[in-house]
Amino acid sequence: MVQLTCKYTTSFTYYTLAWYKHAQEKPPLYLTQRQQDDYEHRAINLDRRFSTQLKTRDKVITLAIASTKLDDSATYYCALFNPQCCMRVLI
Repeated sequence: MVQLTCKYTTSFTYYTLAWYKHAQEKPPLYLTQRQQDDYEHRAINLDRRFSTQLKTRDKVITLAIASTKLDDSATYYCALFNPQCCMRVLI
């Protein structure tokens, strides 16, 4: 299993964190997003090997990939946004 961690800061009262996968020579692919109330929205075709965990107290979101495959090789981006306002990409 591979686990990616994204630390964040925000002054938003209401916010969402999303994960994207950017494989070489392909456009970024939306994977999943999680709101501060722990609601999760996943891409329809997202493999169950991918899971997220949001720790609002620690201001950390993790993306875990079980049974990794060569096709999982990519740059993964974490983005924080207020659904009513704007988006900020965290690398």
